[in-house]
Amino acid sequence: MHNVIKINTHIKASLESVWAHFTQPGSVMQWNFANADWHCPSAHSELIVGGKFCYTMSAKDTSFSFEFKGTFTLVEHLKRIEYVLDDERHVMVTFETEDQYCVLSETFEAEQENPLSMQEAGWQAILNNCKQFIEQQNNG
Repeated sequence: MHNVIKINTHIKASLESVWAHFTQPGSVMQWNFANADWHCPSAHSELIVGGKFCYTMSAKDTSFSFEFKGTFTLVEHLKRIEYVLDDERHVMVTFETEDQYCVLSETFEAEQENPLSMQEAGWQAILNNCKQFIEQQNNG
């Protein structure tokens, strides 16, 4: 991988809960957006090596939307997921336990259109939404 960005978050939840909410399409639709003006109206995923996923990311005012999609290249249950996006960038997601937390990390190849800092901030915002959603599910 080149032009690599790594982000992470500590989620106060079990590894099993984090894995489930990160990988199940119904949960992904609840957190997969960078800010409140966006949403994820559809998510489809076949979590096996060679399986495809497609998450629609859309502005709530319908002014813009795109499909975030790719193919899974590695699935190690409760440990690691790797995939290749349709634009051939590689992504690795790891799940680790640390005390009462699950550390969720994403390492991804940057695209060429936007500044690295913007990409890092956007992906981190989505990961923060994931954390908030999972912690609300576990405490609610």
